[in-house]
Amino acid sequence: MAAIGTAASAIQFVPQIQPRVARLLLYQRTPSWVLPRHDDAVSPRRRAPYGALPLAQRLARTMFYWRREVQALGFIYRPQLLGPTEGLALRHLATRVADPALRAKLTPAYRLGCKQIFLSDDFYPAVTQPNVEVITDAIRAISLGGIVTADGRERKADTLILTTGFRATDAPYAAIVRGQAGHSLAEAWRDGATAYLGTVVAGFPNLFLLLGPNTGLGHDSMVFMLAALQTMARRRLVAVAVRPRAQDAYNAIVQRRRRRPVWTSGCGSWYQDARSQRHPLAGLHRGVLAPHQPFRCAQLSAHLISTVERIMTEAPSRGRSPGSPSRRVSESRHSDTLPYPW
Repeated sequence: MAAIGTAASAIQFVPQIQPRVARLLLYQRTPSWVLPRHDDAVSPRRRAPYGALPLAQRLARTMFYWRREVQALGFIYRPQLLGPTEGLALRHLATRVADPALRAKLTPAYRLGCKQIFLSDDFYPAVTQPNVEVITDAIRAISLGGIVTADGRERKADTLILTTGFRATDAPYAAIVRGQAGHSLAEAWRDGATAYLGTVVAGFPNLFLLLGPNTGLGHDSMVFMLAALQTMARRRLVAVAVRPRAQDAYNAIVQRRRRRPVWTSGCGSWYQDARSQRHPLAGLHRGVLAPHQPFRCAQLSAHLISTVERIMTEAPSRGRSPGSPSRRVSESRHSDTLPYPW
C-alpha cells in the first residue's frame, strides 16, 4: 500500500492501517510539526477533587484556556515566542524516533505554525515500524504497478491513498449566496476573501460566517464568533450588515499585520489564497476575545448599519394575548441603511 501526504489525514490513518498492511510506502513532501497529544484517561484520583470542588475543575479549564490563548502572541506578533513549543515538538520526535536518518526526514525546516500543527502520540511510533518506509523523493508519475519517483525508481503498490490536501480558500457556498445588489459572494471574493472581523461581509445582510476570512484558530475555540447573533437576539434586530468602509479599514489593518505572523515566515500552506497571496484563513486577530468586541451593544452602531424593526409589546388587552406584536418601528442607524424588509 502507498500513501501520498503526511499531513492531517495521514497523521490519523497511518497508525490505524500500519498494523494491517504488509508494507506501507509513505510519500512525504514536507514534514509536519507534531506535538504530543496527551490524550490519557483522567484517573479517579484526578477526578476526585473535581467532584468535591467544582471550582477546581473550572480553574483547571481556565488555566488551560489562557495557556492556549497566549500562544496566539507567537502566531501573530512574534514567532520567536514559539521556540519552547518547537522544542517540545522536537523532543517528542527524538523520544519516538531513534533512527537519525528517519528523524531527519521528519524534522520540519520551517517555523512551527506556518503550516497546520498536529497532535499525535501514535504517528511517530507507527512510521518507525519495519513495514513502513518514508520516502521523500519527488514523485514523477503514477504507473500501472506503483509510483515512479524522480530518480526513475518504481516502487510497487496495489493500493494508493491520496492525502494531498485541499483548497480551503474555495468556499462552495459562495457561488449560491447572493447579496443585496444581487451579485454572489463568489463575485465579491473574486480577488480574495475579505470580511469584517471574519464574520460579516459588506453588501450581504444577515450573512454571518463562523469560520470566515482571518478567523482560523490554531489555539482555541470558534464559539466566540457567535457574538453577533447573540447581540441580534438580545436587541431584536431584523437585519445587520457591516459598513463597507469599516470592512475596508479592517482588512487594511489585517494586511499590514500579515507581515509579522508566523504564516508569512516562508512556507506554503492552505492558509494562503493563491488569488491574492493573502492569508484569509489564518487567525490574524489579537486573540479570541478581540473579534466579538465590536458586536457589544455599546459599540454596535460604530461598525454596523442595520435596518431594525423592533417588535413593540404592550400590556395585555382585550383581543390581544400577552407579548403579541402591536406595531413595528423601522429604525435607521445610518443614512445608507439597507432597505431590507422583514
